[in-house]
Amino acid sequence: MDWIRLGNSGADLAGTGGRVRPVSHAELAEHNKPGDMWMAIRGKVYNMTSYLDFHPGGVDELMRGAGKDATSLFDEVHAWVNYESLLAKCFVGPLRNTTVLNLGSPKGTMPPPAFLKPPTPVTPPADTPKTASAVSIMSSSSEDSAAKTLPVVPRFDWIQKTAEVSFIFYTRALCNPAVIVELVNNLEFNVRFFLEGNVLHRYRFQASNNLQWPCTVRQSLETGKVEIVFNKLLPGLWTNYGTMEYDQKENYELELNDPNPPTGCDDFAHPNTNLGNPRNKTALKPGHSLMDWIRLGNSGADLAGTGGRVRPVSHAELAEHNKPGDMWMAIRGKVYNMTSYLDFHPGGVDELMRGAGKDATSLFDEVHAWVNYESLLAKCFVGPLRNTTVLNLGSPKGTMPPPAFLKPPTPVTPPADTPKTASAVSIMSSSSEDSAAKTLPVVPRFDWIQKTAEVSFIFYTRALCNPAVIVELVNNLEFNVRFFLEGNVLHRYRFQASNNLQWPCTVRQSLETGKVEIVFNKLLPGLWTNYGTMEYDQKENYELELNEYDVATRIEITHDSCVLLLRPKNNSILQLTPIGHHISVSAPIEGEFVTRSYTPVPANAVPTDCPPTFIPLLVKTYPHGALSRHLTRPVPLATSLQLSQPSGNFALAKLKHHNRIALLAAGSGITPMLALLNYLLERTSNRM
Repeated sequence: MDWIRLGNSGADLAGTGGRVRPVSHAELAEHNKPGDMWMAIRGKVYNMTSYLDFHPGGVDELMRGAGKDATSLFDEVHAWVNYESLLAKCFVGPLRNTTVLNLGSPKGTMPPPAFLKPPTPVTPPADTPKTASAVSIMSSSSEDSAAKTLPVVPRFDWIQKTAEVSFIFYTRALCNPAVIVELVNNLEFNVRFFLEGNVLHRYRFQASNNLQWPCTVRQSLETGKVEIVFNKLLPGLWTNYGTMEYDQKENYELELNDPNPPTGCDDFAHPNTNLGNPRNKTALKPGHSLMDWIRLGNSGADLAGTGGRVRPVSHAELAEHNKPGDMWMAIRGKVYNMTSYLDFHPGGVDELMRGAGKDATSLFDEVHAWVNYESLLAKCFVGPLRNTTVLNLGSPKGTMPPPAFLKPPTPVTPPADTPKTASAVSIMSSSSEDSAAKTLPVVPRFDWIQKTAEVSFIFYTRALCNPAVIVELVNNLEFNVRFFLEGNVLHRYRFQASNNLQWPCTVRQSLETGKVEIVFNKLLPGLWTNYGTMEYDQKENYELELNEYDVATRIEITHDSCVLLLRPKNNSILQLTPIGHHISVSAPIEGEFVTRSYTPVPANAVPTDCPPTFIPLLVKTYPHGALSRHLTRPVPLATSLQLSQPSGNFALAKLKHHNRIALLAAGSGITPMLALLNYLLERTSNRM
């Protein structure tokens, strides 16, 4: 972090005054001391002087590459490190493979190239006119002809600033190429160079982040350098430029461009209709181009209509906003207020209204799957789309009563002559020592670490805290984490990751230390400069929420018992049930909710693979059990089950000092004990 702060301080770490310039091998070799140390990695030269004291491997290890091309040394240890991001502010310039010829005293037996010899003087006839003609200017001397025998292949490089990125091509001095830059969408563009010898060089780029159009082309004819500069849609440093495909073609055919393009600016359509989006485009009103839309979004106008507050939206509420003057739409679990955008849509209002008031993901993917809608509609975001059921327990409506498990339990007073021996009840309650510890509230402490291919969001609770954990995906950038801790306190975290994530995640929990690690695979491998942003709040005496699940797999264990794997309806929620806790399963049967409590069993206790988002249950079928028969029926598998969050009051900390434990169970009553047995057999302290 100190290195990142130094890089962001404005200090000239490269020592070049912000000017990027080519570096020869000879010049690189001169900078080989601790106080003046340069190094080249994959054709780029970096001034490492400031970084020496920050290197975790020490100064001596880094000095092995001083003054030379250290690519092979780097790859031995650090091939996975995103050095371009880490050393961005130390970049001096590209490493050049140039040859310096001393014509005064050539060495060796090899004569200099023919084109370096002075041309043989030609004596023109006495009557030759002394004026310079167009022919003499357009023709090449023997020196120029020899130079042209070497083909020109543009060499690519890139540099960036916080607000812009430059794609650089090095041709040859006085090459004078024709250059065409063609936008495909806000991430993709093509570059074509038309060079001498009737050769076309084509580059197809997929940028790693959104770009703004038009770009700026800066050309130095004397050096042959061509720089294509794009402003970034969202300022910030990229870890890489993206991807590039290259090919070349000789004797190419001329192409024609439409001299009368549509008056409306197609936000992400290719200007060539053969390559662009197949939808119909509509002429937009003046002042409704893509840049006008971006300006409107940056003006501070409340395009979402929510006063800046993000909140969940139900399907019922979404359906109410289905008119041109009040139009909402959901795409991949996110609800957007599209009212302001209607007149900016290149496909026309009617086309966009097809998705009014509903989940338009499938419609969107038919035409726009490649569009970065999250960036385009960021200021229109209302909130996540929720598949939840809201129960009004105070005044239930309709004929179907709420599930019994949502009612508060009735306190039970034990008889006066109850034995005072240690019992399951005493284990589930806290001793004075544990009670004193519990007076300190548990607030999860957050941290994060990363590898090239994955990122971990880590929470430290307390030893043997045994929390319930729910991870809920909003989209490939956003997710929520909820911790249900002792004292009936809910801790909520809302994350916006800095780059795309893959779902599902993996939850790793250490009950002995209280550490919970939520691990996501990165969609694009690479090192991030930060994890993104996080919002946190907590709530006491929270209300139970229900999530909808279906039975995905049914496996018979005995004649009257089945393993059921329950899959979340939208497959975007992962629920971790604490040891000794249960969930309530409810289903509408014959006009009323029937509810029973079940304890999920460990995934390693079922005879098949259990995906992370699935909940495994072991259910016994009772002849007169309405819900058990409904859940375990073979055909059709049960659907639309309402599952609660985990609940219970089992105190795992009470087992800390015990290594002789008796567990009594009959039949399916063994299910609460399977997870407990796993913990007891795996714990490292006070082993069984």
